Amino acid sequence: MGAIKALNSLQSNANAIQEARNRMLNGTSKQFNNVDTTLKYIKRIGLKLEELEPRVIHISGTKGKGSTAIMTEALLRKAPYKTGLFLSPHITSVRERIMINGIPLSQKVFIEYFWSVFDLLSQNKDDETDMPSYFKFLTIMALKVFISEKVDVAVIEVGIGGELDCTNVFKKTPVVGITSIGLDHTKLLGDTVDKIAWQKAGIMKPGCVAFTVPDQSSSVLQVFQDRAREKECRFEVVPHLSEYPIDHERFNYPQKLNASLAIQLAKAWTIWNNNGSHSSYNRTEINQEKEKVLLNCTTPGRCQVLRENGNNVCYYLDGAHTVESMEVAKQWFQENSSKNAKRILIFNVTGGRSPISLLKMLVECQFSEAIFCTNCISEKEDDLPEDLVSKGTCLEEACNKVKENLNAWKSVGGSNGHAVTSVAEAIFLAKQLSNGQSTGVLFTGSLHLVGSALFLLRPDHDST
Repeated sequence: MGAIKALNSLQSNANAIQEARNRMLNGTSKQFNNVDTTLKYIKRIGLKLEELEPRVIHISGTKGKGSTAIMTEALLRKAPYKTGLFLSPHITSVRERIMINGIPLSQKVFIEYFWSVFDLLSQNKDDETDMPSYFKFLTIMALKVFISEKVDVAVIEVGIGGELDCTNVFKKTPVVGITSIGLDHTKLLGDTVDKIAWQKAGIMKPGCVAFTVPDQSSSVLQVFQDRAREKECRFEVVPHLSEYPIDHERFNYPQKLNASLAIQLAKAWTIWNNNGSHSSYNRTEINQEKEKVLLNCTTPGRCQVLRENGNNVCYYLDGAHTVESMEVAKQWFQENSSKNAKRILIFNVTGGRSPISLLKMLVECQFSEAIFCTNCISEKEDDLPEDLVSKGTCLEEACNKVKENLNAWKSVGGSNGHAVTSVAEAIFLAKQLSNGQSTGVLFTGSLHLVGSALFLLRPDHDST
């Protein structure tokens, strides 16, 4: 069995996910405490977390935590430090989740580390079912990689929430960051932004310094301040990017939200690493070299543009799936797509999320056509790369969701809606509907949709 096939065996299947979803809808389930079970598996393979703890920057939040992590890592790599980076989800290759010095592990190295962890875990099971879940396994594997590769600093993005997330296994971390808070995963984290903020702030540790962005609501900031007192750590709001001596207008909107947080995380960790304390520093000092590093940072599947040679169609990809992130995606698309071009929407939303609130916003973009599809690359299972296999996906359920999305589009005043089964069909239909005219096609609503689109549109995709 190949490494990715073995990894996929750790995914929950569609029936298990539906049962868990039903329990949540009935109010009989909540987010599972993943910390204790993750620690059990970490102990099983003999990892010593204290070797890594002083070198960790931990990042949670609803939107922007991935891009913040990428920018923080890039700044530290330029310093130069040897960096580790753990992200989720991946877009086209699972190796994107674990990077050393900004580069995904090679296939050879990924496979070697995978089996070294998998074999130890599977040989010492308490019972036949005693193996970590997919994300939990990758978290453990990333920690193993960072310790073995002796990184100077590891930037780790939270999966879901913070307090109970399986990345929250450290007793002490010197620096943590919390990005913008919004409503997402409400069945697991709570149905208000304050409840969600409480969970996200769970990564705060005694003696650390915790930073957040300046666009949080006053109630969210109060939650963070209360949690900081509880956790006995220092809490700060970072400056607006406009307060730095740089041309902040050169940064796109998502970068503006997250660049200042990345700057402060990198600064604070560097100072702590140098003298073992959180001493004061010039918060808004930045040189042109670091500004260039930030400007050159890109996040796959976020505000990404692809053009095909000899084709009048331009593809805009952003995996926005919350109201807050969709507002950013909408603004970005409207500012960057030609007003004289035809506009086509390709959309899907998953995870029990309601499509109406997102589609209400997208109607404003005045799409001439809207195509709704599943996240499946193709109807042919053989066409699906193992890195993009999702056992949590039932095709019948996914197709029903497509119909729900189409009906939601009609209910908010959208016109010319089409339903298809796969992303390949959606791209083919979009090209037909463009009719040779200059056309901007926006993929949004799901990072998994964007990942499938990138696999089909980008010639340099590489699966493990």
